[in-house]
Amino acid sequence: MNKQKNKDNKKEYQKQIKVIERKIKNKISRMEAKLLLHVLIYDFDGFARQQQLIIEHMSSRFHWGNKRTIRVLKTIAAIGVVDRWKSKADNWSLFYLIKGFFETCKNRIKRAGKAIKQRVRQYRHAIFLISRKEKDNTLT
Repeated sequence: MNKQKNKDNKKEYQKQIKVIERKIKNKISRMEAKLLLHVLIYDFDGFARQQQLIIEHMSSRFHWGNKRTIRVLKTIAAIGVVDRWKSKADNWSLFYLIKGFFETCKNRIKRAGKAIKQRVRQYRHAIFLISRKEKDNTLT
């Protein structure tokens, strides 16, 4: 199964590389986009749940800064290599999915959505408890 998965990853990587080669004219930007695409496919298996995870990985392994990684992510999302969307549960989580990886990442996307909803519910519950305690303290 690993051989088949690696073969599929390589096939999808080559397909997306052709798109990058066609649409990005600057050589340095093209190389950065290829490197980030490689990281997203082989290290994140085509789906990244948070932008911060990608930034941390790129800064620790390749010594890229935050702005550089974000700029390249926006570029490859603009040319159509990566789907980029915000979570419905909260407005600060960005998901990144390589085109062609939806079927393999469907369960991971669902789990990520559930985790975010649970996190938001816990924070909202905590806020309501704090406001109730404040009201109770003012009465005594």
